[in-house]
Amino acid sequence: MDWEKFLALWCAVWAVLAPAGYGMALAGATRAQRTVRRTGRIEQVRMPRHGGSRTGGMSVVISYRDATSDEKVTVTNDGERGEVITAAWEGREIGVSHPRGRPHAYRLANTPQ
Repeated sequence: MDWEKFLALWCAVWAVLAPAGYGMALAGATRAQRTVRRTGRIEQVRMPRHGGSRTGGMSVVISYRDATSDEKVTVTNDGERGEVITAAWEGREIGVSHPRGRPHAYRLANTPQ
């Protein structure tokens, strides 16, 4: 294949993908736009399991309200979901994000926002 044909094909692929991505962003169909962000509170700080997380995270129990059903959701973290929690106390606010309609597929962040 000639370099000119390869370059033309390369430009054609990006010329199709760029408007498609822009259209998805306008329609609100990107992953970041579908993510629900909530503020959770640490309910309990637990002792790490023997042989648990080696990344230095703390095991905590977090509760937050689901945005769609307004039910209280309680989840646990063993230092494996999202950012590692290195400082924890009962009542501390933690940022929780999850896909819309799936509150147990969560990710944690150290900042509440």
